[in-house]
Amino acid sequence: MEPKQKNELLAMFTRIGLNNKKGLEEYSVENNMQSCQELIGEFETIQRRLFSHLWDITSPNKQLTASAIMEESKSFCSGNYPWIDEKGLRALNNQLLWLCWHEGILLNNKK
Repeated sequence: MEPKQKNELLAMFTRIGLNNKKGLEEYSVENNMQSCQELIGEFETIQRRLFSHLWDITSPNKQLTASAIMEESKSFCSGNYPWIDEKGLRALNNQLLWLCWHEGILLNNKK
C-alpha cells in the first residue's frame, strides 16, 4: 500500500475517543481491500506505542505542554514509522492530545 493511501486510512480510522473501525471496514469492503484487520491492528499498535512512549517519559508525575507532546510524537513517529506524513500525524496527535489530557499528562498552563 502506498504511504499516501495508508495515511488517508490512518486519518479516517483515528478519532478522538473511539477509533472508526466501522468506517475503515466499510471502506475496505467498498474498495476490495483484503488487509483491513491487519491495518486496524497496525494502527492500534501505533496508537498504543505512541501513548506508552509518552507515558514512560512523563512517569511518575511529569506533564508536557501540547507543543511538547506533538514534538515528541513527531520524533517518535519519524523514528519508528517513517511513512507517516503530516495528515497521519495530525490525526494521531488529535487523539493523543485528548488522551494525554484525559490521563493528566497534558500540562494546563491556565491558572
